[in-house]
Amino acid sequence: GGTGFVGAKILALTESTPAKIGFAAADNKDAVLIYHVVSLEDNGKLHYYRLQETIAGASIAGLARPSIPPGGAAAVFSSVLARDVESVTCEPTSPGNPRSPLLVRINCKIPKGETSRSEQAVGTPNVALVPHNSIGGW
Repeated sequence: GGTGFVGAKILALTESTPAKIGFAAADNKDAVLIYHVVSLEDNGKLHYYRLQETIAGASIAGLARPSIPPGGAAAVFSSVLARDVESVTCEPTSPGNPRSPLLVRINCKIPKGETSRSEQAVGTPNVALVPHNSIGGW
């Protein structure tokens, strides 16, 4: 409520630009965490949100994020990806392999018709996938 985000989060990914510490002060850089979140509304709209936060280089090693995105992350971009979505599934292509490519399948119903359309994409992670039954509310 009041965050500007809608729907149930169904996929949340974190991308990072690493911190650079231990160099000349002018060369040190803080870490930047970019959060990619996909949510689905009851009305069938599939939303994408990109948020980011900057973390001091000395603080990144002990950082924990129990929910993505964290409360302090700034919204950078949002868009409606699809409408008339009936379902979205996310599953590893090789169950039991934490670095398995992730298959995302989106099923949409064609408006005013009896047909449907399915699209899928596969992404290969560079870190282990961490499945959760719930990834928290907004």
